[in-house]
Amino acid sequence: MSKIQKIKGFSDLFSPESTVHTHMENLARQVFATYGCQEVRVPILEKTELFARSIGEETDVVQKEMYTFADRKGRSLTMRPEATAGVLRAFIESGMYAAEGSTKLFACGPMFRYERPQKGRLRQFHQLDVEVLGTDAPQADAEVVLMLWTFLTKLGLKNLSLELNSLGCPECRPVFHQRLRDFLALLPRGGRAAAASHRCTKAPDSCTHSRPAPGHSGACSAGRPAVPGPGIVRTGAPVKPATTDGRAPSMPATTMATRPCCKRGEWASIR
Repeated sequence: MSKIQKIKGFSDLFSPESTVHTHMENLARQVFATYGCQEVRVPILEKTELFARSIGEETDVVQKEMYTFADRKGRSLTMRPEATAGVLRAFIESGMYAAEGSTKLFACGPMFRYERPQKGRLRQFHQLDVEVLGTDAPQADAEVVLMLWTFLTKLGLKNLSLELNSLGCPECRPVFHQRLRDFLALLPRGGRAAAASHRCTKAPDSCTHSRPAPGHSGACSAGRPAVPGPGIVRTGAPVKPATTDGRAPSMPATTMATRPCCKRGEWASIR
């Protein structure tokens, strides 16, 4: 009788690896709690349509990388490839959206994607997820970045750097999408544009994530349209860590980068 072995792309965690995972999860709970985040545990299995609608039907994740199967009643179910969709589904289904003010939730656990296994990338991986719901204030984004920075520094990581970018506002982003479509339409057949022509029509941002066809380099950076927005801001020490008594630090000042079409502006860096 042949020996049953683990599935390709999955791993068993023994000490010290399991101890490291436990330490990271417990530290995340401590840090996130100081910022007012509540933990939510959502199912590993969800209806497939949840991810198709939230991630996008034209993305590689939905088309190629999800573990999807039919149950005994013929319903299409999927093992979660990421956490956000499940957390948002739980937030809406529970009625938490009716509460005044913002809600801060976090989740952690295994995610599943059918990708080619390689060093540092398995088909089952673990993820920490934070969602701030009920507000569109840019300070909420800044606070999440600050919280992540605090978590990473408390883990003992050194020489960290922060990179921020923008995909534009609701008014200038469609202009960029059209410029991206026009640019990709000029690429030779068999290149990246041809491989993702249908996807480019519905989800132009995802075109830049597609892999080139065999025999093609996929290089299409020359002449591509510039992404709108303040661009990338790099800094080696962008925020202050949490105070020594465990309380969350006060919100940092933000630098606003405002374009004529952006009514509320966007924060471009943290000082």
